[in-house]
Amino acid sequence: MPASPLFSLELRRFDLWRLGVGALLLFALVVGTVWLAAVRDEPWFLLAVAATAAALLAAASLLRVRPARLRWDGQTWALGEHPGKIVVALDAGAWMLLRFRRTGPGSGLRTTWLPAQRRGLERDWHALRCAVYFPRPASGGPAAADPASAPE
Repeated sequence: MPASPLFSLELRRFDLWRLGVGALLLFALVVGTVWLAAVRDEPWFLLAVAATAAALLAAASLLRVRPARLRWDGQTWALGEHPGKIVVALDAGAWMLLRFRRTGPGSGLRTTWLPAQRRGLERDWHALRCAVYFPRPASGGPAAADPASAPE
């Protein structure tokens, strides 16, 4: 079985991610305002205001995404200096949301969500898509994944 291409790229453009999060934030603000207007005479109104404000602040924090160096060496993914595994959470063709989970000692269950879009990665987009969807070798290495190399 041929290996997927090795590569390294920097995720640095997040226009579609910010647009989507901004649209959801605006929608949540409108819905929250309408809901608060409907419950303004209730005794728990202040609790509702606090909950709405907390939810909006949490959503607004998703607008800020830092550039990240993503590498694939044919066996392992790395985000910066941290090895891990990648799973495609959403795929919209020209945009993907990737879940990177650190592996190795001391990594805990650290998960990083990576929005990736074709714009800005045109040269590397196909290689990225091939690598994230390429079947991983079995735990025994590349030979274990190749049925032609199995003894009869």
